Amino acid sequence: MISTETAHRTWPPLLPVDAELKLLNDPLANWTVQDATQAFFPPANQPVVIMPPKPKAQSVRANEPLLAVIHGYGPSGWRDPNAQQAYLVRHAAHGRMESRPAPEHVEGAPASLKHADVIYESHDQLGFVFWTGSQYAWRAAPSDVVRTARTKPRD
Repeated sequence: MISTETAHRTWPPLLPVDAELKLLNDPLANWTVQDATQAFFPPANQPVVIMPPKPKAQSVRANEPLLAVIHGYGPSGWRDPNAQQAYLVRHAAHGRMESRPAPEHVEGAPASLKHADVIYESHDQLGFVFWTGSQYAWRAAPSDVVRTARTKPRD
């Protein structure tokens, strides 16, 4: 979920520079690098799911747009010194991003998503990024959301 402090704002992606790549890709860094297009969603209506092999570790590249996320902790949210779960998300931030209410149904997403905001962004097509409960995932926006986004801005 997105905090109300950042909800309904837009912000640009982060662009790492060559000089910082060693630090950003350090295996002991206090963040996880994830690829939003590689999120695993179990097949619907399948009682037994065999998990795919663990994906290889992701690396940040120079000038690659990134979404940086710090998960909040307690009443102070991301400002709490105990908030230490952080992510650098690849393939999730190609242009300006904006938080909006989640679409009604997203295949494979947790049920709690319908009560949350997601991060919309547009590159080749309108899509959004959301937390699955274990990773960040990118999905193309449903056609009704694309029509709404193109005809009128959401609050």
